[in-house]
Amino acid sequence: MIRPRGGDFVYTAEEFEIMIEDIKICKSLEVKEIVTGILTTDFRIDMERMKILLEIASPMQVVFHMAIDDCHNYHESLEQLISLGIKRVLTKGGKYKSALEGKHSIKEIVELFPQLTILAGGGITRENYLGLVQYCNLKEVHGTKIV
Repeated sequence: MIRPRGGDFVYTAEEFEIMIEDIKICKSLEVKEIVTGILTTDFRIDMERMKILLEIASPMQVVFHMAIDDCHNYHESLEQLISLGIKRVLTKGGKYKSALEGKHSIKEIVELFPQLTILAGGGITRENYLGLVQYCNLKEVHGTKIV
């Protein structure tokens, strides 16, 4: 996870530099995949800085994390991620408290964006993941204590 702090996903210039250095460290360690995301102050994908992160991360795979759920235009933001070459997105379906609450939205984006692997997360446990996987036709979920 490339994230300089908890809280929102709008990062200062200094925090952005920390993200760059963290990606370089992951790359030097031959990490295959990272999870990250960055938004603008108006809660849109920070396309300029995401392009920089992706360039530095290459050839590692990059998963865009739950910053997507804070975006004002969820579908437009998913389209932007596709244009950047992102293939996997960790989401709870938008501005919901959990993936279970956002399951209708998750199902919709799985159908609308077949080029993305939707990695549902947020409140997923071993007791509830199977129903969510079946309802949304998911291939991947992220949760605590699933195994």
